[in-house]
Amino acid sequence: MNLRIVKPASIIALLLASAAVTAAPQDEWKFGVATGLFGLNIEADAGFNAAGVPVETEVDLDFKDILDFKETAGGLSGFAAKGPWRFSLAASVLELTGDVDGVVGPSNLPATFDLTFKSTGANMAASYRFAVKGKNVWSVYGGARYTKHEVDFELEVGPSSAGKEIEESWTDIYVGLSHAYIVNSAVIVASKADVGGGGSDLSWTVNSAIAWKFHKNWTTAFYGQYYSVKFENGDENDSDWYLFDANEFGVGLGITFAW
Repeated sequence: MNLRIVKPASIIALLLASAAVTAAPQDEWKFGVATGLFGLNIEADAGFNAAGVPVETEVDLDFKDILDFKETAGGLSGFAAKGPWRFSLAASVLELTGDVDGVVGPSNLPATFDLTFKSTGANMAASYRFAVKGKNVWSVYGGARYTKHEVDFELEVGPSSAGKEIEESWTDIYVGLSHAYIVNSAVIVASKADVGGGGSDLSWTVNSAIAWKFHKNWTTAFYGQYYSVKFENGDENDSDWYLFDANEFGVGLGITFAW
């Protein structure tokens, strides 16, 4: 399999914003931008209908696979905060190309298809800090997560072949809770969890990080995240059937510049 992956670490905005804003005067706006690297693992079931035949395949790429296939990172997130309120915006792109093995039809005939997969995402959220008890900071947040998939493939089953292009998009509304523990003026440990839906059947995220403010304008963080989503359009007998049931998880290193 020849795979090329571009995956941004834009998921760190909420956590790094917490670290950057904690010590800021309550009547001043605080702004920041963040990016970083993420060691991605993917476990997914993907399905679509090709020329009237349902095709479903499993995707299982661990961190070592990603490194072997030369993962690159990109993407950007930003935030603005004042008092107990924080607003964040992130954008991301994930692109895969390669040969994938699967099965087709009720007889589970072996098949191979050349796949180009591109996922574009945007995430907008608002957070409200509702409690500060000692070194513990609690916030609630909510937002919208937009995802667009573009799939182009050619299926080969024995001597036969067929191709198809798929374009699907959905938007999930989600709500969550975050907690930050202020170790000292430079170090913070933060976690968050959210659940959503509306466009997908269900999506949820768990994220934890330790952030270090090593300069008045700079913060770095080591973090881990687990994201799960299931999206299905129609059923396998429909010509426009599309299934994406995935778990994406890993660890990363982020950097934030705040002012």
